[in-house]
Amino acid sequence: MDIAFRKGMEKDLHQLMGIIKDTIQVMSENGNDQWTDEYPSEEHFLSDIKDNTLFVAVNEKDIPVGTVTIDKKAPAAYKEIDWRKDEEAFYIHRIAVDIHVRGQGIASKLLSFSDQFAKEQNIYYLRTDTYSLNEKAQKLFVKNGYVEVGMISAEASYLGKSRPFHAYDKILF
Repeated sequence: MDIAFRKGMEKDLHQLMGIIKDTIQVMSENGNDQWTDEYPSEEHFLSDIKDNTLFVAVNEKDIPVGTVTIDKKAPAAYKEIDWRKDEEAFYIHRIAVDIHVRGQGIASKLLSFSDQFAKEQNIYYLRTDTYSLNEKAQKLFVKNGYVEVGMISAEASYLGKSRPFHAYDKILF
């Protein structure tokens, strides 16, 4: 499948919310409650679209098959992490791929796109996190050059969860 990348638009919301709904279902079936009916919501994606921080991977028909938000908004819980660098960074949020096309490397392509986007903005440092129950995302980040740098404690009540989150960063050269 040929994939292209572009900014997300309001016309993409229906397709994106379908991807999110299916992703939540798969996560739930795997015992992972990182995402729920409350998060991520359509409002999160609308806000990302308005902020020009939502990007989509689209197929040959310009239909979104994956999404990622790339912004400069550090969650408050990130203050407890001892990051490898103290410099401006982009933050990766809400990465998801249509369950019907998983296994084709689209998530890795979204992360590679994120690297390229950051470099084009002269930012060479990326940060992200994922829930301790989300083993697939943990493997994805490590596979794509991210280094685990710490844990956001359960006591931080990050996203209202009772388990910790793994924090990752990536230094681009």
